[in-house]
Amino acid sequence: MLALIYAGEMCYWYVKHNGDMNRFNARVPGLTILNKYLHVIAGPLNNAGWSSTSAQRMKDYLENCDPS
Repeated sequence: MLALIYAGEMCYWYVKHNGDMNRFNARVPGLTILNKYLHVIAGPLNNAGWSSTSAQRMKDYLENCDPS
C-alpha cells in the first residue's frame, strides 16, 4: 500500500511541477496507481485505518489539470 501511494504521489508532483511533458506523461500511470490504492482502501482495507484523503486529492488534481 505504501508503494502505491508513494508512486502515485511521485506522479502527482511530477505533473504539478513539470506539466504534461512529451517525454513522460505521468498523469495516466498516476491515475491508474491512485485508483488501485483507493479501490483497495475502500474494499479489503476498509477498517484497517488507511486514509484515502490525500490520494483522492491527488487523483482529483490529475483528473482535472490541464494536460497542455
